[in-house]
Amino acid sequence: MKTVAVSSVSLACAVLVSACGGGGGGGFPVGALGGGGTTPATTTKVDVKVVDGAISNAAVFLDLNENGALDSGEPTAKTNSAGVATLVVPNDSVGKAPVVALVGTDAVDADTGPVPVAFKLTAPKDSTGVVSPLTTIVQHMVKQNGMSTADAAAAAQAQAGLAVSMLADFTADSSAGGKVAASAARLFVVSVQQYTSTLSPAAGTPDLAGAAITQADIDKAITQKAVESFPALVEVAKSPEVQAACASPSADTCKTQVAARAAEVNAESGLTASSLPLVIAAARAPIENPTAVAGATLSFLNFGDASNWYYRVFMASAAENTPDANGNTRYRSYSRAMTAGVSYEWATGGAYSRRDDQHWNGSAWVVCPLGLQNVQSARDANGRTANNNYCDGLELSSSQRSEVDISDRKIADVVAVIQASLPNYASWGSPPAGYTGGGTANYGSAVFPAKSKLLAQSTTSAQSAYAFDVTSPLIGYSDQISAGDDARANAGSVCLSAEANTSPTIAVTSIETMLARFKGTPCVYSQGFINGVAGPDPNEWWGNSTLSVGFIGTAPVLANPTTYMTGNTFVRFAFTGGNAVTYYTCPQRQINGSQRNCTTVGTGTYSVATLGDARVLTLANPPAIAASFDYERVMVERGGQIFYGYKSKQRTTYTTRLNLPATNALFMQLGIPTITP
Repeated sequence: MKTVAVSSVSLACAVLVSACGGGGGGGFPVGALGGGGTTPATTTKVDVKVVDGAISNAAVFLDLNENGALDSGEPTAKTNSAGVATLVVPNDSVGKAPVVALVGTDAVDADTGPVPVAFKLTAPKDSTGVVSPLTTIVQHMVKQNGMSTADAAAAAQAQAGLAVSMLADFTADSSAGGKVAASAARLFVVSVQQYTSTLSPAAGTPDLAGAAITQADIDKAITQKAVESFPALVEVAKSPEVQAACASPSADTCKTQVAARAAEVNAESGLTASSLPLVIAAARAPIENPTAVAGATLSFLNFGDASNWYYRVFMASAAENTPDANGNTRYRSYSRAMTAGVSYEWATGGAYSRRDDQHWNGSAWVVCPLGLQNVQSARDANGRTANNNYCDGLELSSSQRSEVDISDRKIADVVAVIQASLPNYASWGSPPAGYTGGGTANYGSAVFPAKSKLLAQSTTSAQSAYAFDVTSPLIGYSDQISAGDDARANAGSVCLSAEANTSPTIAVTSIETMLARFKGTPCVYSQGFINGVAGPDPNEWWGNSTLSVGFIGTAPVLANPTTYMTGNTFVRFAFTGGNAVTYYTCPQRQINGSQRNCTTVGTGTYSVATLGDARVLTLANPPAIAASFDYERVMVERGGQIFYGYKSKQRTTYTTRLNLPATNALFMQLGIPTITP
């Protein structure tokens, strides 16, 4: 990995001699020398411990002006071998400013050795005893969202799913939760170091608006993205592979595992050399938030030709954009598609078929009808909204937006920027799924008109509702097929019956019926072959007696394959006695795509709660592999049927959007009807 030193760290020694002389001092309290000792001390000694592992020779300072840089007059000291620095702070500054630790390449981590790439850690003003990657996340949320330290720490812990406080010294906690926190902290640091090595060469190049990118801009973007990615890093930290490799944090196997897994998370984050110009420009840009003006933002587009496209847009009339007596505005969500010339329109969900999903809003099961007004606070000067209520309680959230003027920019160039901005935007502007026509988007040399804006928005969920798709009730097999059997030496086995060789047809009408039928008891067959390729022996079919948590993979199921399995993985579960749940991973077989030869990957429990006229079964302790899903699986019994349900995890999602003038210019170029809010 290329080593890049953060300039602010090397400058610290040039600015303040006291930051470079070793030891933990830096000054003496007034009244501690000479006289009769009766003069009250005007300073207080504040001990600060800096940890990833304990970090020695880090420059620690009280950031009085909160600019993140070590300035003249700010109390400073170096950490000792235990990672502790003692700041001598004026009494009137104690608890009034955050603490920053500049960890340079002359610092040493007690767990991992000399620091190869410099980084910076910080802690909130009212919690300066420990400075760590976790306190850095809390301080970022305090500054970014205007939250109190306690609220930011609780929110960060909940979003990440940690069992220990974000403000605690995890190096002193030998519990399972403490070990996960330590691994997550290490992943955070390595993630930042990898970003720094990759992105620092962009310093001095232009951002999307044409201004020069500075190292400070890059550092800010890196911290923002690492904080956003922290829940994903925690899930990696929980994995058996990382926990096994990092039983000894100083082991080479731990360093290798952490580096590889941090790189995977970074690759999915969307912060790359290609997206950096947009990220920097958006972070610098002022926010325009006119009220009483109609508007819309385009968050996604697929385009094949004028008869085959899909987009999602959020829009508001002038009246909806006028804050009410409580300071709230309103907007509507629309997904629109044209397929072979036939148009579709719905309010929420990734597909028209999911338009009737129902959710529990706290008092009733409801849908999100077309035209429903969603509520949010008016966006402030920093682009933030709070207390957002999407789809009548489906999700409560806050958001932040920044924007870049793209007037007179070529449409084709901006589309390329959008495609590079997020991993799931690589297909932005490309044909929709299933499109087989020959047309593609042609932007030519067209440019965006005046007042066109490119928007970068993050939305952080605070609460989500239980929901389910009412159009897909659970269908199973008979009790006999569900019970499974070994058919290898039994020609009369139920697993060889006609029912076992067709799709299920029997409705599951209650939670009790579901508990009885889905017990993880497969049908066992002799070894199978596909086009002469041997499958496993024995050949087990588990679709008769397990339920879906989710599906991982994108490989197609082939009609004429050369392999027995597709390479995709089902994550399944079954009820295995009492209120116990067993989780499985199951390879997918070619030709019919069924679940085969499942392997146990964890155990948990279930519980059932009554919500209105429904009962909801929730699962506890899902396996680590389920962390890749952005929802928790639930099962909902309502009206004599069982439905697959879900509850979105607390998370931050990102969208790159076009405002109304830019959207309509793009649509006119493609032949899509323009939008009138």
